[in-house]
Amino acid sequence: MTSRLERSGCRARTSPTTQFQRSACNGRCALTSCRAAEDAGTGQPEVGLGQSESGVDQLEVVAEANCRAAAVALVTKHVVDGDRVGVETGRMVNFALEEIHRRLADGTLADVCVVPAGILAAKEAAVAGVPVRSLDAVPALNVTILQVDEVVTFGAPSTGIAAIVGRSQRPVQPDLILIKQVIGRSVKLVLLAEELGDPNPLGGTVPVAIVSGTEWEEVAEELDDTFLGDAEVWRRGAGDANPRGGAQPYVSLDGEHTIVDLKFEDPTELTRWESGMLLFGEEATPYQIAEVLEGTEGVLAHGIVTQADVLFVAAAEEGGEPLVISICRDSKP
Repeated sequence: MTSRLERSGCRARTSPTTQFQRSACNGRCALTSCRAAEDAGTGQPEVGLGQSESGVDQLEVVAEANCRAAAVALVTKHVVDGDRVGVETGRMVNFALEEIHRRLADGTLADVCVVPAGILAAKEAAVAGVPVRSLDAVPALNVTILQVDEVVTFGAPSTGIAAIVGRSQRPVQPDLILIKQVIGRSVKLVLLAEELGDPNPLGGTVPVAIVSGTEWEEVAEELDDTFLGDAEVWRRGAGDANPRGGAQPYVSLDGEHTIVDLKFEDPTELTRWESGMLLFGEEATPYQIAEVLEGTEGVLAHGIVTQADVLFVAAAEEGGEPLVISICRDSKP
């Protein structure tokens, strides 16, 4: 019998751009677009909204300054002498690395090193001039800093923070398994975000690392059956989006895993579900989806993050101050 995964192979589509995906959070906020149309009156290119006559996107300049301010605030509050700091990628993380380097150089911080959660993170930390160690070289991490693709909070005051990481596939695929290990070794997890999803629910694409080789299809089929009607399962590849990964499906360097995307979208409208995530046709929380994924044999890691202690959001307060959200762990939504 032909499976739904095989049947969907004859269709190729890409996810629609959403308000959450526009930040793509490895960090480039597409807050505005600049038009190059000729102005009928002057014959000169028209200056787009938020763009100066010199061609500089002023909104992007402000967005970058806000992202840097949030990263600096994070370092000020959560990085101290002797810390081992886990890091992933993203422009806000890069700003935090730059601030750590600056403070190490001027003596306001001492004996701080970072543990990267991926190849790209290691390169970015080295470029920033911050000492780098492997996860195996440290017994524990004092704090881990992640920039997220999308984030929401639950409760008032917040009883939980839920986020998604690992959507970006360029220039390299995320190491979801190493990210999971770094988080698991951390005393504190602090998230950085360019915007807060509230009051909209968490949804869209969730990356999932599963076993590779001949077993990947069996695991993908189980996920496909579990989320039938709720989410589609697409394997990542080097080419166009394809449920089976196309001609060059992604396989990790060690050959141990591949990545599939759970796309929580309405297949008829090609847009994300208004309720965010679904399970068995009903609205579901990120905690429920994470629990199902972690209970599926062959799933090695996923991009849902629910263990965060603190969240810094760029310029979410009046006056350009970053919004800082700390959670209480007395209850879980």
